[in-house]
Amino acid sequence: MRKNKNMSKIIASFIIAVGIIISASLVSNSFLKAKLLDRTVIVKGLAEKEISADLAIWPITIAATGNNLSEINKKIETDRAAIISFLVDQGFNKEDISLGNYQLNDLMINSYRDSNIQNSRYIINATIILKSKDVNLIDKVSKNKNLIVQKGIIFGADGSNNGEPYYEYTKFNDIKPAMLTEAIKNARLSAERFANDSGSKVGQLKKANQGIFSISPALQTSSDDYLNTHMASKPIKKKIRVVTTLEYFLN
Repeated sequence: MRKNKNMSKIIASFIIAVGIIISASLVSNSFLKAKLLDRTVIVKGLAEKEISADLAIWPITIAATGNNLSEINKKIETDRAAIISFLVDQGFNKEDISLGNYQLNDLMINSYRDSNIQNSRYIINATIILKSKDVNLIDKVSKNKNLIVQKGIIFGADGSNNGEPYYEYTKFNDIKPAMLTEAIKNARLSAERFANDSGSKVGQLKKANQGIFSISPALQTSSDDYLNTHMASKPIKKKIRVVTTLEYFLN
């Protein structure tokens, strides 16, 4: 009887010992797997594309000054008609031309006015807007604004773009998917090069950041990214750029 009890204790102890060993092994393997999953690599992928603008917007602001409000208003209307006629003669469709802002400034109501305003109390600024897909024609005509000045027309203040045309690209959504695909592919190649150098293999994707698309002049004259983006509306030739950030597990 006592012998059977001793045998039972031995068997129970053996089972407990085996259980402890198995548990320790499972914990060790789980820890090792967790450490492997902690190994990741963060890479960036770049895609760039040069494009040409397919839409131009040219705001032409003119001005007239004087003391007789009725006369300078007639001057503005006459100059507007002259500019529209000039643009049509250059080859633009009249349907592409519209009237923009009309601003009247009375210097007499200005608390800080100059005392010598007898001959120019009123200032009128009026804008004519030309919108056309013929960007090359707008570029050509806008460089010959002296032909407008020869008609006795005075250009007014236009702080938005200094009287120069805006050049826009309207097919951005058409090229966006392909650019993202290229950026992701380049990021994956970078991850694979890193993994190969470190004796690893690229595993599943852990995290992805699409990044932000930016448009800048194709020929940049400044190292300031903000300035390049801000000036992107001016040239016809532009560069579209996107950088994606991806994080992969390493096996």
